[in-house]
Amino acid sequence: SRTAPGQASLTVDCPSGATVYVDGQSKGTVGKYPLRVSIDAGKHLVLIMYSSRVYSKSLDFVAGKGVKISPSICR
Repeated sequence: SRTAPGQASLTVDCPSGATVYVDGQSKGTVGKYPLRVSIDAGKHLVLIMYSSRVYSKSLDFVAGKGVKISPSICR
């Protein structure tokens, strides 16, 4: 799937059930496959909740580029 102009993508590689938030807004839950969401370019706060643990990081997104994360709380 292509990313729209001015958009970047975030892929979260976590076990099924991890919930992903960007700037406090729910972006979905990881299922059988890593969760991929489109996001506006710029700096955003990414929060992942999995099994009562929380990962929080401010990330810089560049238009047309993808960022893939697999935080330690997911292992």
